[in-house]
Amino acid sequence: MSDEIIADELIFQIRQVLEQASPSPNRPITFEVQDDGQCIMFYIPVDDVPPSELQANIERIGRILNDMVPRRQGDYSWFATFTIQNNRVDSCFGGNLDFPNTVF
Repeated sequence: MSDEIIADELIFQIRQVLEQASPSPNRPITFEVQDDGQCIMFYIPVDDVPPSELQANIERIGRILNDMVPRRQGDYSWFATFTIQNNRVDSCFGGNLDFPNTVF
């Protein structure tokens, strides 16, 4: 397996940016590192977001993650799961070198 690309310092930096950009600033953003440090999954609460603004917030967070998380070949390096009352309502992912500017 390759060296990890998701280091502690990077996680700290990303969490700072996400907390400032969070659409639900009073709710904690959690994460888990997967694939031996090759991928990170964020759980982002959107309880306070009106339904009409949800997609714009997802796209904004996706762009932040796509800019900050290193890409890897052949697979995605980040996932974001958006939750309301701890239930998944949407998700996006990116960081694949094969599709460098794509956020799904």
